[in-house]
Amino acid sequence: DVEDLLVGSGVYTTTLQITNTALLAAAKALGNGINVIAAGLNVAVTADMNMTDLQSVIDKVYNVTGNVTFTNTTAANQTPITFNKLTSATDVNLTQKGAYELKTLVSARTITLGDTYSDDVSKVHLDALTTVTDVFTGTTADAITFDQASAIDLGSLAYYTGGNLSLTTKTGGTLDIASLTDTNSAGTLAPFTLTVAGPASLSLSKLDGDDAAGTKGTIVVSKVADLTVAGFSGSIDVNNKVDNLTVTEAANLDIVGATDLESLTAEGASEFGKTWAAKT
Repeated sequence: DVEDLLVGSGVYTTTLQITNTALLAAAKALGNGINVIAAGLNVAVTADMNMTDLQSVIDKVYNVTGNVTFTNTTAANQTPITFNKLTSATDVNLTQKGAYELKTLVSARTITLGDTYSDDVSKVHLDALTTVTDVFTGTTADAITFDQASAIDLGSLAYYTGGNLSLTTKTGGTLDIASLTDTNSAGTLAPFTLTVAGPASLSLSKLDGDDAAGTKGTIVVSKVADLTVAGFSGSIDVNNKVDNLTVTEAANLDIVGATDLESLTAEGASEFGKTWAAKT
């Protein structure tokens, strides 16, 4: 019986299923009884669901100890749902058109953002995220790559434990990785490869790299009009559609692929991928 299952007083003790209009109505009736779900949340949008009601239900969910799965592959009922009250979950797997907004999510094990509608993903907000093991774009691991997204916000993430990380926005978009370092939670320098494409500007000063280590760390950049890198002792690989480059205290700088470079300011760079000439 649905009513027997959907009973709670702030903590909901079984997986909350919202896969038809009756289950949506029952979930809405729970009110604050789903603030904490001590299992999982599974939502599959149907063409006849009221999306305002669905948003009001999702806004009551603050913490999920299990997995959050949200899928909207309907042809017409594509109002994007935001998850801006959710603070933690185990695995988060979302597929919809429009923005992926999880502005209050602090921790998750795996976050998968579906790419079924990749051309319609306008923004990715993970502003508060500090702990995540892996991020996926569709089936692509260690990546948030949406070339039509005007913004990707990972501003609170200090270290990505999954290893290498690729981030792609729309050309001229914004990317916030202001807290990102290559020092893990144990305080150990653990360089990785960061690949970025798309944002109008990017300034990196908290990544150290390690020129003396087997894994030195690498920064690979393309389609970023204004790029600034400071104090990175790994490899810096600059490619097409980078117009202005400022590098200080770099160990290895490769500009072979920087075919659109108009301005280069380099201080303390010990190795270059090609001899610089003519352009200033």
